Amino acid sequence: MQSKMYQAGVTCTNCHNPHSGKLKLQGNLTCTQCHASTTFDTPKHHGHATNEIGSQCVDCHMPTTTYMQVDARRDHSFKVPRPDLTIKTGVSNACNQCHQDQTASWAVSKIKTWHPNSKHIGKQHFATSFHRVDERAPNAAELLPRIAQDKQYSTIVRASALTRMRNTPDNNALVAIARAVKDPSPLKHIAAINAATPYPVTDRWRLFNFLLDSTHHSVRIEAARSLAGMLNAPFPNELSKQDKARLSAALNDYKKSQEFNAERGFSHSNLALLALELAEPKAAEMHYFDAIKIEPIFMPAYVNLADLYRQQGDESKAQNILKQALSVNHEASDVYYALAMSQIRSNEKKNALKSLENATRFAPKNANYLYTYALLLQDQKNIHEAIHYFEMAYAITPKNPDISYSRTQSYIALNQFKQALFYAENLTRLLPNDRQIAQMVNQLRMMQGVN
Repeated sequence: MQSKMYQAGVTCTNCHNPHSGKLKLQGNLTCTQCHASTTFDTPKHHGHATNEIGSQCVDCHMPTTTYMQVDARRDHSFKVPRPDLTIKTGVSNACNQCHQDQTASWAVSKIKTWHPNSKHIGKQHFATSFHRVDERAPNAAELLPRIAQDKQYSTIVRASALTRMRNTPDNNALVAIARAVKDPSPLKHIAAINAATPYPVTDRWRLFNFLLDSTHHSVRIEAARSLAGMLNAPFPNELSKQDKARLSAALNDYKKSQEFNAERGFSHSNLALLALELAEPKAAEMHYFDAIKIEPIFMPAYVNLADLYRQQGDESKAQNILKQALSVNHEASDVYYALAMSQIRSNEKKNALKSLENATRFAPKNANYLYTYALLLQDQKNIHEAIHYFEMAYAITPKNPDISYSRTQSYIALNQFKQALFYAENLTRLLPNDRQIAQMVNQLRMMQGVN
């Protein structure tokens, strides 16, 4: 659905036998059904010797990814290799999947040698926008509504932009959501429903309650799940009998879809979350117990149940259920993190330090865990070790202003003003209109005699 081929009407059966699934033609003949062999099936185009690895169209445009450690599948988005995006975002590229001893910069130079006038290398790509949003870069959120409403992008890309708006609610996002629910695409409907989660349920009802009557089952049940809270809405937002019946019918479809997967823990956790939405905490607790009983390795059930106990003010129960989870999986970083938060709320900061240490040990690329651990180390006056973890978090998300601010304050506390200035200046690039940060930078410059 991401590919130009899909947009042009190419289907699976253009390349594959519809009964066996096997390719109709071998090698590059599959591609040269449509693409001229004299232009594309030559070393001038692909840069490799004929009949060697790299000379097959699929080597560059359909690289493989191995799923579940056993299932190698080719990428059917038919992308043009973009090692320049690897440099910007860290995303993989076909060139370096083979040439693992080389850098992405090397791959870019090779492609430029073969195609000096390439219209692809260096071209703006939605991946850079998504990466900025994922890194929580300042003002990045405004990029998502643009992508979601830009017809040059495929439906799945625009839906992906909508889904990310769940973490960046603002007026621009609201406009994009309102337009998406009126689009005929069910994929956009589901993405828009997800993106609308942060808004009040009454606003969501006005936006898309008509989707309760969608002919698409997946859209109908997602809309019902999002609007479930309306069943408890007080006057003047109380639903009419007709609307209650519409919502209840769609919610019953949602429940049946979860019961269909009753052998999996996630289905019972989903039912628990719905029960909480309907103000039925006891039912939610029982659903979580069912999830744990049926699939003891499903860690989110433990974490969510602990959060339910937190809401009820019982941190002891919350910690007990999290420790039960760790007896099943002692490497569950999300459980260690949840346990640490409970321990902090219970003023057990020394225990929380150990839990956060384990969370970072088993999820070393999770910037939030690293940052939280650094903050607690700082709180416990262990500044030097805190800085170490701030640096690790910064290396993963250098555009997160919270991390740069915390590092600046840590170095100021140690009277290491040169280092503090470095991160303070990074803050001014991230938040150029913040007067307080500009004042802090000026003070640090004056302390070092820097103009």
